[in-house]
Parts: sequence; C-alpha cells; structure tokens
Amino acid sequence: DRRPTYSILSRRRLLMAAGAGFAGLLAACSGPENGQNNPPPASGLRDNSTPQASRTQISGTEGDQPVDVDGSPTASPGTPATSEGATPPSTSGGSALDSTPENEGDSTAATAVATREPTTINVDYIPVVSRRLQIRNVTLDQLHAIWNGEIDNWDELGEPGSRPVKRVSIEGSTGPFDTSSADLNIEQIDDLEEFLLFETGTIGFLPRQRVDFRFKHLKIDGTDHLVDIGADNPLRASLTVDPRQPEQFDLIRTAITGPAPVSMTWVGDIIFGRFVHQAMERIGDFSAAFWDIYPELTWADLTIGNLECSLSDNIPQPQDAHTFSFTTISAAVEGLKLAEIDVLSRANNHSFDFVEQGMRDTTAVLDEAGIQHFGVGENLDDARRAVVVELQGVTYAFIGYNGITDHWDGAGPNWAGTMPMEADYVVQDIQRELAAGHVVIPYFHWGIEYVADPTEQQRYFAHLAIDHGAAMVMGSHPHWVQAVETYRGKAIVYSLGNFVFDQAWSIETRQGMVAHVWIKGSNVLSVDLVPVFIEAEHRPRVMDPWEAVPVLDRVWHATERIVVSG
Repeated sequence: DRRPTYSILSRRRLLMAAGAGFAGLLAACSGPENGQNNPPPASGLRDNSTPQASRTQISGTEGDQPVDVDGSPTASPGTPATSEGATPPSTSGGSALDSTPENEGDSTAATAVATREPTTINVDYIPVVSRRLQIRNVTLDQLHAIWNGEIDNWDELGEPGSRPVKRVSIEGSTGPFDTSSADLNIEQIDDLEEFLLFETGTIGFLPRQRVDFRFKHLKIDGTDHLVDIGADNPLRASLTVDPRQPEQFDLIRTAITGPAPVSMTWVGDIIFGRFVHQAMERIGDFSAAFWDIYPELTWADLTIGNLECSLSDNIPQPQDAHTFSFTTISAAVEGLKLAEIDVLSRANNHSFDFVEQGMRDTTAVLDEAGIQHFGVGENLDDARRAVVVELQGVTYAFIGYNGITDHWDGAGPNWAGTMPMEADYVVQDIQRELAAGHVVIPYFHWGIEYVADPTEQQRYFAHLAIDHGAAMVMGSHPHWVQAVETYRGKAIVYSLGNFVFDQAWSIETRQGMVAHVWIKGSNVLSVDLVPVFIEAEHRPRVMDPWEAVPVLDRVWHATERIVVSG
C-alpha cells in the first residue's frame, strides 16, 4: 500500500506544531467577519461565471498598514500578530521569483524584499477540495456551516452521491478557520493530492500562492479568488512575515512578481466527416455541431482543439457510408468560428486522409478564418513549427505530434505530412521553444482506442516532454476519456475523448471532456474537467452532474491505478 500516512490532529499535537513554528501563523489569521449578507446558493453544480483576471500591482503605505499579497493596502486592517520565529507555508514552485517587481520603489512589500525587514501582508486563503467533487462554488455561509459541522455531507449542496465531509488542516494550518475543528492533519502539502484522490469529501484551506492544479479550488459566492486577484477575499488574513526566513521571503516575493493568470479551454477530437457531415447537411447549417456547446468554449482567453478531417470544397464525400476517411466542406469552419476556437492541432491520423490536397485546402480555410494551427506541413520543418500566442505578456508555444499514422503519413525533409511522434523531435522542439522564451505545451495524438488507461508509450512521451521543460501535456485519440497524472509537479491529461464525432455505437464514445485550464506563466493553477455528451451523432452538450459521474469515475479510477502502480 503506497498511500501516505496522516495524523489525527489532537490539541496536544496542535500545541506541539505551534511550538515547532506554526504559532505565529495561526495567531496572525483573522477570520471572516460575521453577519455578512451573502447571496443564496447557486442552483446546480455548473458555474459558468468567468472572472477576468487582471494584472494587479502591489502598492504599499508607510507605517503598520498591511499590504495585500494581491492588491492595494487594506482599508481597515486588523491587528496583526507577530510571527517572529514562525514559518508560514511556502509558495508554490511556479511563481516567477526572478521577475522585476512593478512600482518597487513605492511598495512596502518590495521594500521588505530589498531591506529584509519584517512587514505585514495580507494572505488570501482558498478552499481546496478533491478534484473528484463536481461542486465548483459555495457561499461563505456554506463554508462556515461545513467547518462548524452543520453540513456534514457534500450531497447537501447538490453533489451527486454521498461524500461525507472531512475537514483537514494542512501542515498545521486551517487558514482563518478554527484549527480545533479539523478532523485530521496533513503533515506535508505534497501528500495532499494523493489524500484528496482517495478521501473525496475532504476540505482544507491554502494560501493562494500554494494552490495549483493538484487540488480543486472552490469559488466563494461566485468569485474565483485564485485568479480574480483584485477581488476582496472574505478569507483574507493579516500576517507579519520576516523576509530573513527563506519561506517567508518567498511569500513576500510572490506578492510583487509574476504575470496575471490566463485561461485556456481545451477540447478533444473534432471530426466533421461521415455522419457528422450528413447531419449538418440535413439541418442546413454547418455550425450546428456547436449549437449546444459554444457558450462553454467562448469565455476563455484561448480555446484549443484537435481537428481530424479535411475542410475542402474540392473533395467529394466518400461513397462508403462507413468510411474512415473524413472530409467536409469549407462551411464547417463556421462552427469553429461560432465556438471561437483559436488554435487547432492537426497532428493526427486523419489530417492527411486526402493527402496534399486535403491538407492544403484545410490550411487555406483555417488561414482565411484566422484560426491558427500546427502539426502538419509541406515538409518536416513546416510541421514542426509551433503556434505562438502572447497572453498577459507571456508567450505560449503549442506543438503537436501524431503517434498513430506517422510511420506512413509523417512529414519528411522534402515531403508533406503530419508531425511524427519521435523522441528526438519532441526534445529538440521543446528546447527550441524554451530557448526562444516561450512556455511550451505539446498536444499528443497517441494511445490505444477504447481504453481508459494510458499505454507505457503515452507515459514515456508525456514524461519525456515534462523532463525537457513542457509546462503541461494534453492528449487525444483513444475516443475515451483517460487518466490524468501529476509528474514532477506538472499536469498530464492523457485523453479528452471525442468532442464532435459520430461514434454512437457505445456510451463511452459518446462521452468526452472539456478541460478548462488556468495558467500563470508556466505554473498550471487549475485543470477543471467538464464532461460532455454527444447528441445525434454530431452535437456535444455539457452533462448534468449525475450523468457526469461515470465519466469522471473512469478518469479517476484510471488515475488511481497510476498512483498505486507508480
């Protein structure tokens, strides 16, 4: 049994922890004010509110006024406790600690960094839960009720199925809540992800700087305080930190450095051919495949998918009703435009179904529509070329690899084709884009169809990419959703499954996922998986919570097998 061991939090243990360095941190936390008026709980579990993150500077003041970790000085500061000798939680590893602070001369936090003198800052705490929960939003009153034991099962908030609440402290801290109410202490934050995978009703609190994709975070009253860094967080606590202590120094530095978070929405296989084409032709609207799903895709800063067919007015539809060669007319680009898809991978086993003509016609259609694409080209250098997008001052490079048919349609030095999935190319391409100053995200087309477990080859290439600097890894092709994995602190989504396709002959092939990703520089803050169901052989829609249970169970059971087997 590889599961880590955890400790029951007793009052004696709490005092021992405080003596070891937690006392200052716990004493410095001022909890949320009582008597606040909060809106009623949101109906259902889906929460489509999408706060727009903005770059927020640190501005400081003279004297004892605390400085927000993510904004301006607090209007009505509490009385901070001294944390001399205490060791607060360290920051997450993804912060750009070597960045130049903005308005450094005017910032109390920046001054503390420069002088290494103690300063008071405000720490925003975020509620974190198991990624297996579907709930995305709670009210502040509900958080209090959960922590006070008035709500003891997530099904009371609409979660499908019974998930008893388990309240934990993390490294001895519960943020602004009463530590004595915790049922358990997680001694190391690195143990928390695995604990949450198996103990699915768990809730704890982390400083915003320590939250990343390994933990699902909850919005509070509709506001996502992980990414909406300018919002007034009701779980804000004042803390005096000493920059002469390394972990506290990192906490201050994080306050004044790094880019703003950006959002990316990822979808799986888009195949407009065969029965999808026939459905859109029968309806008379070639954007019909996206009618039900486009609101889920249009809010992000960037939307990325995998296009597995030709878009051409020069290629007739195949006569075989069950063909495996996929094409449609150029009008199908209207669906991509309706969904505001910005970038497409074409590194797959159907981009070259109609060889050079299909490839070139599709390129012309996408270029005219302003949709960027990667993974196929007139020669190997062309196929290796990344799509680079700048967001919030950070450039993100997207590259793609076809690991299914690259042995016969792979591009070469002097011939067109898809981008082959070969180890040397993966390493060289990632290193090339890193050297150019980009954050690199590869999208692989790989694996065995109709299984939830990634192959050893998939895991090899995913790990190879991360070992050489990829910020995260996305995958598709198996037609089923597959496991997710954390490797060296980076996220791997092995298969998003089908998105627009006509495989109506099994329930699993009619199911897929949208992945909403928030990323700050190269640090992935969250990966939110939203199951979809494909109606009428062409039209995906968001599933309701009960429908979504078997889809997410397939993902997380496969993930458990990776964790247990190593």
